[in-house]
Formats: sequence, structure tokens, C-alpha cells
Amino acid sequence: MLKQSAYKKADVVTSFAEAARKAADKAYALCIFCAPKMETAAVDLAAALSQKAAQVILIVRAEYYEEIAHKVEGYGVMVLPRPLSKTLLYNAVKIAEAVQVKLKTLRDENLALAQKLEEIKLINRAKYVIMQALSLSENDAHKYIEKQSMDRRIGKLALAKEILDNYQY
Repeated sequence: MLKQSAYKKADVVTSFAEAARKAADKAYALCIFCAPKMETAAVDLAAALSQKAAQVILIVRAEYYEEIAHKVEGYGVMVLPRPLSKTLLYNAVKIAEAVQVKLKTLRDENLALAQKLEEIKLINRAKYVIMQALSLSENDAHKYIEKQSMDRRIGKLALAKEILDNYQY
């Protein structure tokens, strides 16, 4: 069904071991697999794949649905009971895609915020160095960095790195 839709490049495997090997070699955005019975391998593989940023849909027999869902939902794994209609699977795939897009946006945002935080830390360290070296107040050191940055037409981060290099910090 997936190969007939937008997923022309779907890889199909027949065992959890083969799936784990393929997932180790290649990053997948979406992994769908069936657990024929209550297998720990299915739960372990679903948890491991979800940690690698893949969206995982695990299809299980209806009698195991609650137990397996309870074990893997904390990893963000979507669990679907069998028998399964094409419509339900298609909708689950679309939801997984939407979640993947949202997660990518949040990861990118998180990375940008982490970089900004590192920049602020570096600038604050440079400000502290200037406070010590030139006997300035925090406010005056802040103004000094801003003025030097504007006067020299370089960013505060570049100036902070320069200050730290010059004062050996």
C-alpha cells in the first residue's frame, strides 16, 4: 500500500534483526512494523528507533494492544491494533508525518536557542573579563562591549572571543 502511494522508496524487511541492521546503516523518518505476538524484540526495536528521531508505528494483534501500547507510548511510538484497515494505516502515517515535521521544527528551534545561549555565555564571560581588567561596573562593561562592537563594525560574539583571547581566558 505504501509503495503505491508517495512512499516509492520504502524498504521492506522480514525480521526484527534485519530491521535493526538496516536502521543502524540508514536513517529513516518513518518505520512501520508488525509484531506477530507479544515480543520484547518489537518493543525494544520500537523504543530504539524512536530514540533515533524516527516516527514509529507498531502494528500488534488486538489482544496485545493495551500491554504493548503501555510499554512504548512513552517513547512516542504509535501503536495500532490488528486487524487494520488501509484507511486507519494511511491516517496514522499522515499523523506521523505531521508529528515529524513539528519535531524537526522544534529541534531546529532548540538548536538555535542553545547556540544563542552559548553566545550569551561567551559575551557575559568577556564582560566579566572587561570588568576585572578595566575596573568597570557590569553596566559600563556592557556599554563598552556594545560601543566597541559598533565602532569596529564587528559582532558582539566576535568581539567577546577577541577579548577572551587577548586576556587569555
